[in-house]
Amino acid sequence: MAKNKEIIPANKPWKYEESVETARPLVAMYKKVSLDLVRELYAAREALSNSGFRSDLTSGNSAQGSYTWEGFCTEIGLSKRTANSWLALYSPQENKLYTPDEMDQKLEELFQKIRKKREKEFGWTPEGWTPALERKYTKWIQLQNTQESIEEKGYSQAELFSREYFNLLARQMQDAPSAEEVLRFNDLCEAYEGRVTDVVKIEDQITIVQVVEKALSLFPSEKRPLVARSVASIINDLSANMEEGK
Repeated sequence: MAKNKEIIPANKPWKYEESVETARPLVAMYKKVSLDLVRELYAAREALSNSGFRSDLTSGNSAQGSYTWEGFCTEIGLSKRTANSWLALYSPQENKLYTPDEMDQKLEELFQKIRKKREKEFGWTPEGWTPALERKYTKWIQLQNTQESIEEKGYSQAELFSREYFNLLARQMQDAPSAEEVLRFNDLCEAYEGRVTDVVKIEDQITIVQVVEKALSLFPSEKRPLVARSVASIINDLSANMEEGK
């Protein structure tokens, strides 16, 4: 019979030094396991996205010839979206898994470098550049141009359009919707079908609502209802002004 582990009394006082000693090896172990997993995910995605990959040559699988990246993720108990989000933080050249903040900083430095190079050489890209990175760069440069335009004109409220806020909102919008978000979108379309105008598709109107929701989510939760009502009031005023300006 296995020896029972010592049970730590619930009222045992927490000590900083002891907690550091306990947590440090656990964090190191977590980082190693995470890196090992992401390295394997990277190898799998690269192989399965390779047009020359011959799944029919792999033995021991009844579904030969039907391997996909999404299927691989499902078989290991991970959603493709989660796997891709982890891989976005992985640098195969450095064999390093970055934190989101570290990757944001790394991308910021890379985009700044590309912007300077493209001022002299149109369309320049570094080695390993991908369409996904090009899309992120395009969004980044749009935010940069907007921020610089605001600062150049010297708007007194320019701090409300801070680069940090734009980056947060862009990050909210760039991720593909989860299954739960898709279901909620459909529920909203059904719930408001009889209450919205028919001059444009209901899906387009609900999309605007969800953009506002994502923007509001950047505020503290206790402030969101007040801000939402205030924004709704402003939109009503804008609507009335548009009617008068016909």
